[in-house]
Amino acid sequence: MDVLLSVKEFQDKAPEREHSFANNLPGTKWYRLFLKRHPNLSERTPEGITRAAGNVSEQDIRKWFEEIRVILEEEGALEALKDPDRVGNGDESNFRLCPNKSFVLAEKGAKDVYEVSPTSDDKFAVTVMFAYTASGKRVEPMIIFPYKRVPAALVKSVPPAWGIGRSDSGWMTAETFYEWISSILANFLEFNKIKTPFILFVDGHKTHLTRETSSLCKELGIVLIALYPNATHILQPCDVAAFRPLKAAWSRALLEWRRKHPHDSLTKECIGPILNTALQKDMTLSLVNGFRVTGLHPFNPDAVNYKKCKGHVNRAPETEAEQQQADLPVTLTMTNFQDLVGEEIIRSLQSSAPELQDNAALAALHRVYSALQGKPREEHVTVAVVSTESVAGSSQALDESPMQVDLSLVRQEPLDDDPDDPPEVDAEPRPGSSASSVSLRDVLVWPHSPKRKGKRKMERMPYVTTSKRWREMQEEKDRKKKEEEAEKEARKEARIAKKALQDAEKAAKEAAAAARRLQAAPERRRTRQTK
Repeated sequence: MDVLLSVKEFQDKAPEREHSFANNLPGTKWYRLFLKRHPNLSERTPEGITRAAGNVSEQDIRKWFEEIRVILEEEGALEALKDPDRVGNGDESNFRLCPNKSFVLAEKGAKDVYEVSPTSDDKFAVTVMFAYTASGKRVEPMIIFPYKRVPAALVKSVPPAWGIGRSDSGWMTAETFYEWISSILANFLEFNKIKTPFILFVDGHKTHLTRETSSLCKELGIVLIALYPNATHILQPCDVAAFRPLKAAWSRALLEWRRKHPHDSLTKECIGPILNTALQKDMTLSLVNGFRVTGLHPFNPDAVNYKKCKGHVNRAPETEAEQQQADLPVTLTMTNFQDLVGEEIIRSLQSSAPELQDNAALAALHRVYSALQGKPREEHVTVAVVSTESVAGSSQALDESPMQVDLSLVRQEPLDDDPDDPPEVDAEPRPGSSASSVSLRDVLVWPHSPKRKGKRKMERMPYVTTSKRWREMQEEKDRKKKEEEAEKEARKEARIAKKALQDAEKAAKEAAAAARRLQAAPERRRTRQTK
């Protein structure tokens, strides 16, 4: 446990602190009591995100919403955002045939507890394409298999209305996504008599954003919109509301299948029926709420949970307990005051009143100094001090947080009869005191949110891939790419021609040299004979 190791590190650096920990390491009982003393803390499983996702800020997402609204208004599709049947989200996810191992019952003391995999490849996972509307309707899924030609037995095992895709790797490709839109999604819109334009939000993966797919969507009346990059954990309803319960249902369906077929191998022909069982649970309410909290329907940027955005530095207190902790007064002692201002300022504070009147800041410090010497004033003074017990948001708060100091609550014994003499401070802490030269900042370090370096310059494509602007920019990119390829091919041909010319010149030189040697051979023989 990282908390226990942090306590040990703190104790190792502060050996003068009294404790009863063996090797300075607290036990599990101390940890349980620690959580009991701090009921506002709890153990949580963190959600892993990439560094790029950690850079996403609230401003980025709001700008994305505004750009989508402007482009849809230009395309005349803004009205479709008001109809939940005409707003959808699609994404693919993988399903493992051997999920992560769970607990099993075994005899006490057993050292070797195994689970035999039902498949020959326990790491095999199948990719499935899903899509849902904001009203909770589900588009028939498409399972993608790693085949050149799908076996007939596998086709028969999949429900008739579902799609079957194929790719070399078993992952989503641009061709597979094109087939899904042209067959599965188009049939869904026609069968449910959904009015076009239909708005489909997808992540910005390159397999979803091709010129061929854009042209197909334009023809079918589908407005294809890419979500803000690296923000699917915030903006994508499939990730927020659908995939987690769906994968839990998949695990239960797998377990049920293994109960009924304890001696059978789990083959690819079993995937369709098991997934069909997992999809029987109604998720309409969860999907409707997922579209709402992501701000996609109703289309509202204020509905997004911006607490998930880590692209900022400081964080305001979120709970009432944090706010109360931040507002607690801090006791300022003479020792703390001397450490903060330094010896030079202390000597200045002992000067005469006329000099203090010329400097308002020095006069304010003199009032604090007088109060700490035994002349308290019934007033509150705000002093910028470092608190190692109240941290808000990041490690920068340890250095920058202004705390409220209540001097009326300070209990300080008179150190000297003469208030003008600087007080003597004991360097050693009193017995039983918890004073330590080690700061919590040396042990407990709050992780910083990632920051953009601001060095990368790139042209951002419009998020609506069926818009006129996107097609124009894509055509321009394709034209430049063709020109670059043509220039590269021309340079290659020039290099080949130059190399051929050099080889020809070299061969000609070698032939001329050989001819000269042949002509000179008789003359050399006559010369040798004469000698």
